[in-house]
Amino acid sequence: MIWTKKRIQRVFEIIKSLIPDYEKKNDADPIRAEIDGKRSVILATNKRLYFCKLGLLWSKDFDNISWSKFRHLKIKEGLASSKIELEYRLGSRTLRLEGLNKEQFRSLFRKAQERITVNNEKLQLSSKICHRCGEVANATARVCPHCTHEFSRAYDPA
Repeated sequence: MIWTKKRIQRVFEIIKSLIPDYEKKNDADPIRAEIDGKRSVILATNKRLYFCKLGLLWSKDFDNISWSKFRHLKIKEGLASSKIELEYRLGSRTLRLEGLNKEQFRSLFRKAQERITVNNEKLQLSSKICHRCGEVANATARVCPHCTHEFSRAYDPA
């Protein structure tokens, strides 16, 4: 599939129309990348990572992921390309982004790092993680809502 500026801009306009809280002053630019081996266009906002995987015959697969779903990220830079790996909070899955424009990827990395740090701080204050199922529960909960595991009183933050 050919990467044309017109095609990327068209996909970017579609993504912008799908974002309910998109602000015109937001300086986010579309980033051309590969997500898990598929050509994609990415847009990062303060709350979510929006992307469109480009398929055959002009098909498009739109998706978005909240920054709160990720717990860690890392960046790798080679001579000609950059890679960002975002680890999901639950499970051992990783979202891999790869692209040629290093400056755009550095900017995306800084924004992702900031948002993931903010979400991790909020999560530590308002919740706890069940040791049996690994799901997030309210900090004041006595029983896990997912697996009914009973939390000990010593574990409670209050």
